[in-house]
Amino acid sequence: MKCIVIVGDLPERPDRQEFLCAAADAQPEVDWRWVQSNTPAFNLPQRPFRRLLAQLRDPPAGMEIIVVKLACIHGRDANSLFNAHPDPVLAPKELTSADALLEWLLSEEAALVREPAWTETCRAAAMLAIFAKLIRNKSWNKSQHGHQWTKEADHLGQAPVNRPDGLLYGEATALLAKMEGNILLTKGGKQSKTQKEWCVRLEYMPHIKQAILTRSLEPLREVEELLNLMIYVDECDYAQVVVDDDIINETVRFNCRQLR
Repeated sequence: MKCIVIVGDLPERPDRQEFLCAAADAQPEVDWRWVQSNTPAFNLPQRPFRRLLAQLRDPPAGMEIIVVKLACIHGRDANSLFNAHPDPVLAPKELTSADALLEWLLSEEAALVREPAWTETCRAAAMLAIFAKLIRNKSWNKSQHGHQWTKEADHLGQAPVNRPDGLLYGEATALLAKMEGNILLTKGGKQSKTQKEWCVRLEYMPHIKQAILTRSLEPLREVEELLNLMIYVDECDYAQVVVDDDIINETVRFNCRQLR
């Protein structure tokens, strides 16, 4: 869990509880805390401050603590904070109100809540787009006898594989030929009277799921059977593409989380 702890105060001395409620409403996945100054000299309340210092020296398992230091803080307390945590995030001195503070905390400039965008080369993004379309449709099967398939026309002709800029389509078309029979299964087409259809081979879904949820291709690079595919993907070094949202959206992530 990510815990953001604000330390110090603002010139307008906003209501702490109201601010924490507003922050939780805006970003409920974060554990918001505020050790707020409580005297005219901006001293910190010692019990919660000492508790914070102890957690910074020995962080709880599974918790990422981000400390945001405000400008209004007593010098003695600031020194104690720097001794326990030498590199806190320094909020801009011009912030004076609770609304301004919250807007900054949630901003791309602060980069505290949302991680930097996931970008990959055009070829890698095309591979992820192929996975994303099939996972959106829950098209994964153990064998060709499964029932969850996506028609090739829908796969190649719809988002995210076929984007308005046309950037991924050519790479995706070439990739399908290399992915057929190993990480992807097909049925129909050619001599068959039915349209060609695609799905992910179930045995590879845990690796794809891990790649999507960790925002990294490393889980796929570690699979020996996918070595040649990933060498081909990694040969491409052009056109960095943002993967988040347009390609890997919340529906895709949700379906990955639900997979057992």
